[in-house]
Amino acid sequence: MAIAGFYKEGIDKQFRDGMASALNLFEDYVNTDLVREQFLQMFGNDMLCFSLSEEFGILPMWAFYAGNHSGIVIEVSTESSWFKNKDDISKTRLHKVHYIDGVFDEILDNPQAAFGSKTTVWSYEKEWRMYCGPNDIEKTISASPDPIHLIGFPSDVVKSVIVGFRASDDVIAGVRRVVNKNYPHAGIFLAAPNNKTSAIEISPI
Repeated sequence: MAIAGFYKEGIDKQFRDGMASALNLFEDYVNTDLVREQFLQMFGNDMLCFSLSEEFGILPMWAFYAGNHSGIVIEVSTESSWFKNKDDISKTRLHKVHYIDGVFDEILDNPQAAFGSKTTVWSYEKEWRMYCGPNDIEKTISASPDPIHLIGFPSDVVKSVIVGFRASDDVIAGVRRVVNKNYPHAGIFLAAPNNKTSAIEISPI
């Protein structure tokens, strides 16, 4: 028994030492710049991202993503079950984006951080993300440079719709029509910058 135990311990040690050496070589390989880029590209191609912001009143966001105040912002309720983890409703499917300057030297140490991070120049966005896969897509619209993938959500997700102060009468009328039909519980607001403070203020319309 003592001899068997000795050999078993020796084999286990050799196996662990051999695996450690192999894992070190594997980590050295995957952490090269080329393989790291291929790894992120491979997973990125199969991963869709639903992006949100913590605040509606970020001026650059209105300029870049809402047609320079001529579009809309949709306020959502993150308390909706749609945002909850299906296996544990006490957990959210939303992931906060972390803003850092630099690169992740070893992406396998924290793949979530590698996918869910941006440089600090984007920190004003205060972004959160929910990830989903191709099987979640219900409709795809052809667009340039990338197609637009649409995923359905329950009506209780929409809390309010905020219209930019440069929105046309047609846009406002369209918002009223859609909200009254599909989200009658949701409020409709007009957003305009305060001339004295430059802060975005909203009022019901």
